[in-house]
Amino acid sequence: GHHLWNGAIVLSRYLEQHPSLVCGKHVLELGAGAGLPGIVAGMLGAARVLLTDYPDAELIENLQWNIAKCRSPKGGGNAVAGAGARSGVHEEEGWWCWCWPGGATPPNDDVLLAKGYCWGADVEPLLQCFDGGGPSSSSAVRGSGSGPAPRKRFDTLLLADLVFNHSCHEALVRSVAMVMAPDQGARALVFFTPYRPWLLEQDLRFFTLCEVAGFSVRKVLEEKMETVMFVGDPGDEDLRRTVFGYEMRWRDGG
Repeated sequence: GHHLWNGAIVLSRYLEQHPSLVCGKHVLELGAGAGLPGIVAGMLGAARVLLTDYPDAELIENLQWNIAKCRSPKGGGNAVAGAGARSGVHEEEGWWCWCWPGGATPPNDDVLLAKGYCWGADVEPLLQCFDGGGPSSSSAVRGSGSGPAPRKRFDTLLLADLVFNHSCHEALVRSVAMVMAPDQGARALVFFTPYRPWLLEQDLRFFTLCEVAGFSVRKVLEEKMETVMFVGDPGDEDLRRTVFGYEMRWRDGG
């Protein structure tokens, strides 16, 4: 939560290049950190965006600070290049400088929300963002049949630089499966850099688990940053400055 990671920067640019992925959608960012991709989704016209991270008071306070600041845009032009969000509550506030994509307007107060969440836990607190007003998704719980009205789910999930946490892969996959809408239009965007290149195979194991859970996985992007994020770290520098992007959908379309 105290860094603006390469995966978040590149995912945010990807959303700017493909605004239909979030415009009018209900969006969930898991492990949001500073929340840049989710905030950009709100700038690009998402119906509602829920930014989540570990339920630590400072992390959530930082997300709420960034949400509040994005409602006071300065400048113009591209939303990501040369701009960013506060990366931690101890960073200097002057680092925030939003530049807005052409035609974008600040999101309404009820569009961007922040909440603490542990991967693998009950998702009902996340789905409550659909209650109490605001646009509602037409998507139901995957596999639901007759009975009470099905619960709404998220159309687009954003995961930036999370797969390095190998011990949490199973819990993260469970969360994705529980919150993603059960139709072919729903998707999860998973962007990451192998900051420890010698563990890349373990990073990629996340996608194997996703396939077992019923998702199709395809690579959509490979982009090299100008420099590595952590100078002096061990491992192949070429890999350490590369961001890989993957898109996941339900294999059978729900």
